[in-house]
Amino acid sequence: MKPPNSFRNLLSGLPAASDGTGRVGPTMAAWKARIPQDLEELNPPRRPMTQDELVDMAMDVSSPMGVVGATRKVAAPVVRSLVERIPTLYHGTGSEPFFKFLREKMGKGFNKLGVGGYGSNKQEEAIDYLRQGTVGTPSLIVTGKGNEIEVPKDIATFLRSGKQSLEDMIAERTRYIESEQNRINKYKRPKLAVRPQEKLDMERKTLFNLLTAADEGIADIRRPGSLLELGVDADPSRMLRYDKDLFEQPQYVQDALRDALKLEGPIVPRSTGGRVTMDELQQQTKFNNLLNSRLRTREGTKMLEDAGIQGVIAKSSSRWPNATNYSIFDPDRIAVLRALGLLGLLTGGARGAASPSQEQEPL
Repeated sequence: MKPPNSFRNLLSGLPAASDGTGRVGPTMAAWKARIPQDLEELNPPRRPMTQDELVDMAMDVSSPMGVVGATRKVAAPVVRSLVERIPTLYHGTGSEPFFKFLREKMGKGFNKLGVGGYGSNKQEEAIDYLRQGTVGTPSLIVTGKGNEIEVPKDIATFLRSGKQSLEDMIAERTRYIESEQNRINKYKRPKLAVRPQEKLDMERKTLFNLLTAADEGIADIRRPGSLLELGVDADPSRMLRYDKDLFEQPQYVQDALRDALKLEGPIVPRSTGGRVTMDELQQQTKFNNLLNSRLRTREGTKMLEDAGIQGVIAKSSSRWPNATNYSIFDPDRIAVLRALGLLGLLTGGARGAASPSQEQEPL
């Protein structure tokens, strides 16, 4: 049902909260007082954006919702080595964009590929990690008066994409709050109503924030997380292949592992039959222990880095075909080329934030 033209009329028809009901937050009268005289003029209906328009918006450097752009220049040798050695990588993070990897910030995740800076050659896979890192993280509505108001991500998505107008959203949530409060009031056992009441209090807070945004106007909507485009100055021939056996590693890595793991005898292929030698058993045991446990620790990563190994390469187990993950041990080998606002292409709107942060998460 289409909401009435005037929100003031809609809210006027709802009962005001009486004292002693245990409600948290403003009363209906306080809510009504915050509604501007003409909400429809403040937020005129917008048609949903097409996919092409979303792509153009995300890639437009001049747009506040698009790519931050070349936020810092990268030294020419890094860019050249990027083309010659390792492809463009993408790093999805739940934090605001940062423009330098720091060693002390590495190692917050599972560290399957060692303690390093992580990236994927598939942008889509990095976006999946971005989404995982922002679960439960609110978005921000920036009002015309400069206030930043927290709202759930789904609300920010609907507002940005035009799927639901602000006035429709307020009307719908107002009706929901009233019906839920009436249902809670009918509980015969008050203790059973505690958790629904807590949830409803959060709904009231969200509604109050939406009314504030309607009163002050919406200047921008910021979603959490960021997608970084990386250039890497590393040599794949000096990186450990996580999916390969010891004898299948590049020769440089084999020599480095022989010294780091104190392996005895020449590295030999894994036996496919017949008698297993003690040298082979010792080599495989130490190598498997490295992959299964030591690699995930700072000490194990440092041991490999001191031996000259620059990182780890592994096939991804994600749903994206041909995705490859990279872990680079030395943060100085990683350059952040751009912070992208590409999450909006999949969810209906996003923006690449311009303020740098140092928080880092895998991929």
